[in-house]
Amino acid sequence: GYGSGMILGSLVGGFADYHGRKKLCLIYCLSYTLSVLMKHCRHFYALMFGRLCGGIATSLLFSVFESWLIGAHRERRLLGNTAAKGEDSTKGEEKWLAKSLSVEMYGSSLVAIGSGIVANIVVENSGSMRPIDAFATYDGKPLFFRGGYITAFDACIVPLVLSATIMTVFWDENYGERASNANKGDHFISKRGSKYSNVGLVKKHSSKVLEDEFEYHTGNGHVRGDNNSTDFHSSSKTSQSAKPKERVHGALLNAAITVWNTPNILNCCIIGSLFESAMYIFIFLWTPALTSIENELNPNPVNAIVDGAGLEDDPHSDENLPFGWIFSSFMVCCMLGTIAFSHLSNAGVTASRCLVGVLALSSLSFLAMAAPHSSVSIGNDANFVSMNSAAYTIQYAGMLFFEFCIGAYYPAMGTVKGTIVPEDQRAAIYNVFRFPMNGLVLVSLVWNLPYGLSFFILAMLMMVASIVGLRATT
Repeated sequence: GYGSGMILGSLVGGFADYHGRKKLCLIYCLSYTLSVLMKHCRHFYALMFGRLCGGIATSLLFSVFESWLIGAHRERRLLGNTAAKGEDSTKGEEKWLAKSLSVEMYGSSLVAIGSGIVANIVVENSGSMRPIDAFATYDGKPLFFRGGYITAFDACIVPLVLSATIMTVFWDENYGERASNANKGDHFISKRGSKYSNVGLVKKHSSKVLEDEFEYHTGNGHVRGDNNSTDFHSSSKTSQSAKPKERVHGALLNAAITVWNTPNILNCCIIGSLFESAMYIFIFLWTPALTSIENELNPNPVNAIVDGAGLEDDPHSDENLPFGWIFSSFMVCCMLGTIAFSHLSNAGVTASRCLVGVLALSSLSFLAMAAPHSSVSIGNDANFVSMNSAAYTIQYAGMLFFEFCIGAYYPAMGTVKGTIVPEDQRAAIYNVFRFPMNGLVLVSLVWNLPYGLSFFILAMLMMVASIVGLRATT
């Protein structure tokens, strides 16, 4: 899934700025629906196809939707020129975007709380996973299954269909600025120089890249000299030769060049890749990490499953741990983090400063998660018994604090990206951000390190991210 998100997801996301972000949002709904349906089949290639669709959907979820939202803000003139008299223009650009992203994250947390409860109830009432007898078998074994944990994924189809319907009926399409103004070259150049120079995006060392990129994508003219002297010649051949595949590759390449040549965007990429990779690794680790402590504290094999060799612990069993309710408690903390960011933003604290605090607190949270596993691995039976439920308390508290950080991170990072990333490359640059993030997650999955060591490494990554953020704000 993460491999497909890193490669296919980035390529598909590159279409958004040129072919419409609304269309790609609808493709997300379709892609994740296919991923859910494939979970019913035990055929390897069907499951692999489902993971590919899931990776593409995840990449689109965290890039195209936010790009559409920021584009909608710009179309309604809610970004730029909103600062009060004498106030920094960047703060004015943050004003409405920070509010919208906070409301978005707050609503997501509320929905996630309900989703966790609904998923727990649905799974408990669906019975164990069992074959669907009406369908053919594969290699003498059942091919399709229902019930069990699959039911929780089936429940996702309802909000996916509702979301696709709302998008189709109520959303307007928007594009990258350059795609929608492809035939307005001289207007674009002057607009580019005035609109983005205030946030440090148009720099001497990257002006040639921006000019070449404009010429490549519009296919309608030739730019020469500096940004103030332009000469356009219609060229239908160039326009016809810019095939969609070439445009996507060119968009991703130019987005990567823009990230590399713009320090503020590069810092955003580093911080985002480190934090979001830590978040996804945490998603993989929290269930088995809590289960391992539960197994140590309660060694009776209540949550064991039977395989061909005998009893084997099931790291995802909720016989003793109600994962649906635990997930809902995570989402409550996530919502509290969003509320905290909203209050800080209203108090005049910039999103970049909030981000530094979030990263520092995340580092402490991962250290708290690592502590119980370190004690278990180096302690004897006596001091293990003495820590008993404290192991749960320390680790669970660390997890809650990290979820609080996630709730504050997304509106803060979204606000920062909304004010420094150029609109014409937004979706492509967001997908470039996700490329190193997916790579870090893949490395973590391949290494399969002990839980305590994994949490400690994540704490160090968060410390590095907080240092990068602190240097960027000073």
